[in-house]
Amino acid sequence: MKIFVICDSPHLFTGLARVNRNIIRGLASNNHEVIIGAWGWDQLAYPINEDSQWIYEDPFTKNKHIVFPLTKIPTQLLIQVYEILKVIEFDIVLTMGDYWSFAGFELLKSRLDYSYKWISYYTFESSPINEEYYQAFDYMDEIVSPSKFGKAVVENSTGHSCHYVPYGIDSNLFYKIDEKTKQNERKKRNLDEKFRFINVSKNQNRKNIPAFLEAIKIVNEEDDRAIGYLHTNCEKKMPSQVHIKNMIKRFGVEDIISLPDKKLSLDIGYSDKKLNIEYNCSDALVLSSVAEGFGFPILEAQMCGIPVVATNCSSITELCFNKNFLVDSMKYYSSMEQEVVIIKVDDLVEKMLMVMQTTKNSDKLINFSKGFSWKLTNNRIENIISGMNKNIVIPVEEV
Repeated sequence: MKIFVICDSPHLFTGLARVNRNIIRGLASNNHEVIIGAWGWDQLAYPINEDSQWIYEDPFTKNKHIVFPLTKIPTQLLIQVYEILKVIEFDIVLTMGDYWSFAGFELLKSRLDYSYKWISYYTFESSPINEEYYQAFDYMDEIVSPSKFGKAVVENSTGHSCHYVPYGIDSNLFYKIDEKTKQNERKKRNLDEKFRFINVSKNQNRKNIPAFLEAIKIVNEEDDRAIGYLHTNCEKKMPSQVHIKNMIKRFGVEDIISLPDKKLSLDIGYSDKKLNIEYNCSDALVLSSVAEGFGFPILEAQMCGIPVVATNCSSITELCFNKNFLVDSMKYYSSMEQEVVIIKVDDLVEKMLMVMQTTKNSDKLINFSKGFSWKLTNNRIENIISGMNKNIVIPVEEV
């Protein structure tokens, strides 16, 4: 089949970019012709081939895919996709990411009777879905979520059925290293006799990084072995970010918090090999996020054999092997009528102290996380494609 995948640029250093790379690879391995519509292309442009086409080359399989660079401005995005659909006849349009990024896409099916199927594969960080987006779900032929939480959000909000297809983790990229290498790497970082908590988060409000900084200060006062490593982009470039270095100074944790040795951003990040070493040099992951559509760092850390302390909310609970380390939270409703979580920092401190005193069983953590694989993800996506009936979802003639 010819499939048009609309998503974040696979080149970026984000969780969704990792998803996009693996889903595109899986579709290609099942002999589908995949063409990409990607935003984020301006941050890290694709090479142009001899036909003046933008090309994405899979770094592992070396498969090459035509790319149509797209804007995220809703009205312009609709026009761009409309022009592409006029020229190329697709069997399937697969949209991936956040559901609000595709507002208005129902117009492409309601006013233009194209014969393509629309599969949405969306993350859901909070509940319920805002009612202004309900109509778009009426036009989706298949709805997919990577979490049981997201599946429930869709079904409870819109009444439509939703497939549960979790993302995967690559055990060739994230794994427990041998003890000798681990000790050498820890020594380089002056971690002898220390208990290092790692926090791997993109700098944005919902990641709640200040809660981690406040907690590590209190934990260190109780047990001076406790230190932290914050793997994030530190600069504040938009309202949804915080001044990380200013917050470190505010909490007075300069001596117990370390940061990456190079500037990180959406398009400049550590290699998976480097990040894998950082996980292995740590004793536990702390994810103080108040909303996650999935939560890759949880699986990555557990694949390296280290336990996870995380907020008991959204999809996070599904990925954590040890439920005893889940942190209590409170809820209130935002101006968009969605549930918003507030983490209880005192309970975060308690769980961090608890994990310091608990003997970890790395084998159980690793075996649990191995249950999430890209092979399984792509097999389930292929099953959805194979099982789609011939009818196209167009509920009404006009929106």
